[in-house]
Amino acid sequence: GIQIAADGFKAAAKLDRDGGKAGRQMPLCLERKPTLVVEIRSSRPAGRSDSMSDKITVPGIRESKGSHRRLTMVTAYDCTFARLIDQADVDILLVGDSLGMVVQGADSTVAVTMDEMVYHTRMVARARPDALVLGDMPYLSYHVSKKEAVRNAGRLIQAGAEAVKLEGGQKMAPTIRAL
Repeated sequence: GIQIAADGFKAAAKLDRDGGKAGRQMPLCLERKPTLVVEIRSSRPAGRSDSMSDKITVPGIRESKGSHRRLTMVTAYDCTFARLIDQADVDILLVGDSLGMVVQGADSTVAVTMDEMVYHTRMVARARPDALVLGDMPYLSYHVSKKEAVRNAGRLIQAGAEAVKLEGGQKMAPTIRAL
């Protein structure tokens, strides 16, 4: 697995300043934040090669349904974290509309737009991960009509998503069939 630690003053970037003295700690933000440590564990074997055969695909996800292998999914909003998380051999990278709260500081995900989801999906896809990139369709991007849902799902696919996620259960079955 991989460990990611973040704290306003503990997480640091190595700098090559001050006459080449590397390793100086720099705060990532001005405000002190609580420490966050995330350990990601995958059921996939670590140390994969860079061949395309290791790429997780929708058919591969479907095949795992009948097996006892658990799938791992972690949310990423940018290229850097997508690369870090992919190194932990997760199966799915979710580009979630939770970015409204996590990245933008909003109280909910309702205000997240399709343009924002397309942008963040593009950033995650640029990491060229072996994990499947799953784009979350934000509120009202698939509720208006099936035609609008297909158009918006297409925008996420064009941005690099390899699958899309929407919520709503049985009520959304006709929309899912259209996709």
